[in-house]
Amino acid sequence: MPFSSPSTQRAELRRQLREVRRRLTPAQRSAASLAATTHLLAHPWYRQARRIALYWPVGSEVDTTALMAAALRDRKRVFLPAIVCRGGGLLFVRLRPGIPLGRRRHGIPQPRPVRTADVLACRRLDLVVVPLLGFDDRGHRLGSGAGYYDRSFAFRPVLPGVRPRLVGLAFAAQQVPQVAAADWDVPLDAVVTENGWQFRPA
Repeated sequence: MPFSSPSTQRAELRRQLREVRRRLTPAQRSAASLAATTHLLAHPWYRQARRIALYWPVGSEVDTTALMAAALRDRKRVFLPAIVCRGGGLLFVRLRPGIPLGRRRHGIPQPRPVRTADVLACRRLDLVVVPLLGFDDRGHRLGSGAGYYDRSFAFRPVLPGVRPRLVGLAFAAQQVPQVAAADWDVPLDAVVTENGWQFRPA
């Protein structure tokens, strides 16, 4: 049997999970996205958070546009990730109603900061909603492979209890029996799908 490295296995799992997500019809994705949004909005972690980071949905990801609109209506400070440099971490830029979005790295829309306070470091966030390709019931996340979130929140595993809370947003079909975590992977505190919340074991 040919040897398959962990990186090769993770690449293959990413390919499979992208296909799983693509096979969901637009109607299924829309209904599941709204259901997951409803679950998230009802939870105390959301209600208590003042500074929330979301992501702009790309391709077949869970749609966060209704979540963004609700958070702005609830007078939360909403931030979107900004890639500072390749191989680095993330900063988060405030999303303000009426301010047009620009397109940055990978063509993903990002807000343009209006003032210095619109750019926030990771540690000042209360809740971060994280995109993913796959997850397991231990809170391990399989991302796209660029490592931006893991580098940005590398302080979390060594400082338990430190904010922000990291919550994955996914379709239930993206759950797998096990994600083989690498040393640098940062686990999630919970994942929200159309079926509700799933918390990492204590």
